[in-house]
Amino acid sequence: MALSTGNHNVTSIKTDKVSEITLTGVRCFFTIAGNNMQKAGVCLNKTGDPTIPSKIDIPLTVPTVILNSATPKQFNVGVKGLTLNTTYYIRAYVKNNDGTVVYGNQLSFKTLSK
Repeated sequence: MALSTGNHNVTSIKTDKVSEITLTGVRCFFTIAGNNMQKAGVCLNKTGDPTIPSKIDIPLTVPTVILNSATPKQFNVGVKGLTLNTTYYIRAYVKNNDGTVVYGNQLSFKTLSK
């Protein structure tokens, strides 16, 4: 997904997939490319369109040297402490050096029941 982001240099961000869904956890894979990025991670909630201030936010801090690249790179983060048998909405995000946030596409998943 190419983004028009004004002064930012994020060229792409995509929430690729979720896997390893358990009773209380999930692993999310995402791909990003660009420059001037400060932090990347995922955010999720139970209502859709999750944003960084959501009550459940699991940030992933990636070293800037690894994060900033015109070549797309895939990252993943494990999320724990979720409620069993519950639908969640998740998406990747990148926070730029200027403080703006760019979001990837949203995916949904349901944790397992007992």
